[in-house]
Amino acid sequence: SLLAEAVSSTDGVRLFAPPETSVVCLASDGSTDLFVLADELAARGWHTQPQMSFGDLPATIHLTVTAAVRATAAEFATDLAAAVQATHARGPVELPPALLAAAGSLTPEMITPELVGGLAEGLGLGGGDFTRMAAVNSLLDAAPPALREALLTGFLSLLQRPAPAAE
Repeated sequence: SLLAEAVSSTDGVRLFAPPETSVVCLASDGSTDLFVLADELAARGWHTQPQMSFGDLPATIHLTVTAAVRATAAEFATDLAAAVQATHARGPVELPPALLAAAGSLTPEMITPELVGGLAEGLGLGGGDFTRMAAVNSLLDAAPPALREALLTGFLSLLQRPAPAAE
């Protein structure tokens, strides 16, 4: 596919697995922060699904090939190269050590809407702009699976809350 060829020919990323279905799965070659890359691809109109690492499996990005993607598939190589370049210019997400330490002491039972709201604020999402999710994805990736699930549920709930009515 054009998308898989684009991944194979772009420095900074690699195909994680050969595309056997309608999903192209890419991983970092070690030089690219995939969660920042997902943000950069989104800024260029590409909807991806970041996948957290698990066990020996690294973090990846999935791009589902649909009829809507087919019309723009030829543009993916250029957009991917530009997104990788922008990702390298931004640099990797660096979560504050205090946040990582605090997250390490949490249990799933401790996750409340207020805690998630505070985390979102601390990660730059307090204003409701969810276009830059790299810090959230990095935090989720660093969390143990049970905590990751509780945090992800909390963040998704935050995304689905209606905005307060304007006064």
